[in-house]
Amino acid sequence: MFDRPRPRPTRRPGYRPQMRQKPTVFDARKERRVDERYDVSFETQIKSSMGQSIKGVIKDISESGCRVAITSWRKPEVDEVYSIKFGALEVQMGWTVWAQDESAGFKFAYPLSRYVVAHLAQLSQPQARPSPA
Repeated sequence: MFDRPRPRPTRRPGYRPQMRQKPTVFDARKERRVDERYDVSFETQIKSSMGQSIKGVIKDISESGCRVAITSWRKPEVDEVYSIKFGALEVQMGWTVWAQDESAGFKFAYPLSRYVVAHLAQLSQPQARPSPA
């Protein structure tokens, strides 16, 4: 008839609730990159879905993403979707995986072909010029 309060569960002696572990920003033991990265240097323009523009230089690239050194005052937000334009390629859609100081890492929505990445790396290398005789 009458609702009685339920008894509180008793804790066993020495019981300690488990604390949630803080997420780590980077753990070298759990490297998530699987594609080969190439050092490059391409000017890029990054646009947010709101139309805000960010300028930078792509410093390394792989089939699945790139690292950009940001040269404008505006910085990308982590987990935001951006369009990335560089070289003669069509605009690549991607999102920010990490952002730290003046750099940010982007993951492409659709991976680039390994042949395209290798070609971009070759284009970025300084051309060997014959020495004057």
